Amino acid sequence: MSRSARCWAVLALCAACGPRALPDVLIDGEFDDWNGTARVSGGQVIRDFGIAADGNVLSVTFTFASELNLQSMDGTVELQLDADGDASTGELADGIAGIDATVSFSHGGGGVAVRTAGDTAWQSSYAVGLAYAPTHASTRFEVGLDRTRLPDPGDRVVRAWLARIGPDGEVLDRVGPSATRVPPLTHPTVPAGADALARAPGADLRIATWNVGDRTPLRSPAPFRRILRALDADVLLLDELSPDIDTTYLRGLLPTPSRWAIVLGPSGGRQRTAVASRLPLTPAAGLQRVGYPNGIVDLPAVPGSQLAKDLVTIASDGVPTTGAVVRVGDTRVLAVPLDLFCCGRIGGPEDAGRIQTAEAVNRAVRVAVQDEAVNVVIVGGDLNLVGARTPLDRLRAGLDPAGGDLFPATAVTLDGRSRSTWRNPGPFPPGRLDWLLVSPSSADVLRAIVFDASALSVEAQAGLGLLPEDSEVTDHLPVVADLRIKATPTREPSDPSN
Repeated sequence: MSRSARCWAVLALCAACGPRALPDVLIDGEFDDWNGTARVSGGQVIRDFGIAADGNVLSVTFTFASELNLQSMDGTVELQLDADGDASTGELADGIAGIDATVSFSHGGGGVAVRTAGDTAWQSSYAVGLAYAPTHASTRFEVGLDRTRLPDPGDRVVRAWLARIGPDGEVLDRVGPSATRVPPLTHPTVPAGADALARAPGADLRIATWNVGDRTPLRSPAPFRRILRALDADVLLLDELSPDIDTTYLRGLLPTPSRWAIVLGPSGGRQRTAVASRLPLTPAAGLQRVGYPNGIVDLPAVPGSQLAKDLVTIASDGVPTTGAVVRVGDTRVLAVPLDLFCCGRIGGPEDAGRIQTAEAVNRAVRVAVQDEAVNVVIVGGDLNLVGARTPLDRLRAGLDPAGGDLFPATAVTLDGRSRSTWRNPGPFPPGRLDWLLVSPSSADVLRAIVFDASALSVEAQAGLGLLPEDSEVTDHLPVVADLRIKATPTREPSDPSN
């Protein structure tokens, strides 16, 4: 997304809240906003390394010679910061004076940790407001840190070094320093106003996808009711629903319950899925139960891991997905929620399971596109892309009714800083796990946001009937998109008797 497009997208969310400071670098795993920023050349392992800053965020980018998962790899990557630009303060580390903070990626074999000068213990990366992208494996990454949680350099130059360290502690490569003079520190961006949830002009349909966190709606229904009312979606794609949640209970979470039709998928075991719609809705027959590929039961899961637990019942549970056809006037929209395996890294058994599952869902959706004669395809859910990007690409391939691939909606957090949809203070930093895919030949995404009630002003929260802590009810945030349906021919479902 270009910076001008990003400015429109964020400012359009909040016409009433006054000027808002946008970051110079959006932490989204796309790198056009780094064009023109100087990067230090590296060696055989780290190819380049750069640093930039705006009034709120200190950002770095780096490129490796081969793909890896930044939060789960053999060995570590260490980012060392002279955050105040003063070599006389901080620590002497690896022969470098003035190190104020060290960030360790894949710390202890998984996650990200931070240690500041003078501390002996490592802290969660949330202590410095760290976000990075992409969450999936890549050769290039970008990382943002909240400047208000780092020493203020004033008018001095900030410096940074990057090292790739092998599993035995050997330094495989080191690059730096990369340096930048930072602008004056500003305060956090102005909270979004109530208009952050206003529909985009010209929208025909609002879609939201949300991982609701297993039994959480049973334990804490009130925040779900408030958020779902505020989102004002026409169609909801819900995933990770406990089998104890039935359609009656689910309808009770929705605003004006009698207006909603629900298709609750029978498969998925502990993480079932559902489509709820205020528009006419019918089940897509071929998506009511999608089985896992036969070979998936042979994945070499680590004993005690979530994958090992899932494999015990996988044949009877079926894939956590379903499908339903929504009528928007004469247009038939196929809505498909899903939830892929969590955890792991590129090349691991969880990743292999995600790929196989994505391929199975893709095959089922291809059939449904023809059988249901749909004009628009929407797939959304928790893809858990912490290994390869492959599951995403296999899932979306060829599912546009015109023959192309589905396109990811580029939803941005309300503060304009990232595309992260998941956060849970602990070893793993925020990441983009939840995706909404749309057929570009038949629908335009006019606006897409990652919704967090805490990013709204107090007045906006009150006006929308929200509490600031409502979005803490689960560790996933809803992804919301306003769509304009393009002119499409009316099609009728195929006759199964032919």
